[in-house]
Amino acid sequence: MKNPWLVIDDEVDGYNERQYQEMYRSTNFVIDCLDDIETFSSKKSFTVLDVGCSAGAHLYHLASRFSGHNYIGIDINQHYLNQAISIHNKLDIQNTRFECVDYKSIDECYDVIGSNQTMLSLDLKDGHEFQSFCFDKSNSGVFFLSLFSERLLDFEIYVHDYNYSETKKVPYCIHSLPKLIQLANDKGFGLVKDSKFNIDIDLPDCHDGRGTYTIRNEDLDRMMFSDVLYMPWRFVYFERINL
Repeated sequence: MKNPWLVIDDEVDGYNERQYQEMYRSTNFVIDCLDDIETFSSKKSFTVLDVGCSAGAHLYHLASRFSGHNYIGIDINQHYLNQAISIHNKLDIQNTRFECVDYKSIDECYDVIGSNQTMLSLDLKDGHEFQSFCFDKSNSGVFFLSLFSERLLDFEIYVHDYNYSETKKVPYCIHSLPKLIQLANDKGFGLVKDSKFNIDIDLPDCHDGRGTYTIRNEDLDRMMFSDVLYMPWRFVYFERINL
């Protein structure tokens, strides 16, 4: 079966286009979290690897806010990388570049490795390998925005949205945060930032497919769903111990 992230479809196209037009709240959340990381928001310049950058919209906002760093966006889909290169050139973004490469083939190390929603889009085995890659190839810091369980539980889920494709099925995995923290510790990293994403607007359930909506729990806190799936979004940042 063809890798679902090599498919070009209206779902991903629309997502990327909207993110360039207006920063998503999730991206603004990541930026706010990184602002709290002293080593990331300082004037010291880092090389940051963004894994699964797609058309580069999230990276555009990140590189604009933290302009002192240099960013390398990688993805396996050349179509969306071509869009990223074209748009960043048009917007005259000077501190980004893009490569069509699978992270598994990367040998060099980077100061910081981050990903925005990438880990949930890998099957569970690849997700675990990706976690190890990030810690093995980072000199300083690793961050993820993804779906996390607070227990020793991993959830491997696949979503087939027939509104967009008759054949495309995508992983939608939830990883155990305690298990990730233990892996980080074993690799010489400590957790320095752990924040739940609490969306600040009500989103209606008006999608035929897996679009996001919110409901309120008994405490009137907003909970994000995609159809029947609860989405426990979380940002975590790890730093190498005794740098």
